[in-house]
Amino acid sequence: ANRVIAQNRMRHPKTLVTTQGFGGRTVLRRVEDPTAMSKQIVKDIAVALSEGVAGKAIAVLVRMTAQTPPIEQALIGAGIPYHIAGEEPFFRRRET
Repeated sequence: ANRVIAQNRMRHPKTLVTTQGFGGRTVLRRVEDPTAMSKQIVKDIAVALSEGVAGKAIAVLVRMTAQTPPIEQALIGAGIPYHIAGEEPFFRRRET
């Protein structure tokens, strides 16, 4: 994260540190569109789960809540349970 943040020349100087340690891995991917993104996320999660990673140890970070519907749809289609922190899942929101 610090290497990504350092690329922003207009930022306030800061260094991020972990408060509870870090024993996992972070994967950054570039994809063509939301459908490809969702498929890749489901594939990565399925591989991690098959390798014994606990579901609660997996996180998908998005920049905007608007990015969650295709991800949620792909997770539902794959039968992978999920939880959205601080938000009601897209398909359970009243307006949807």
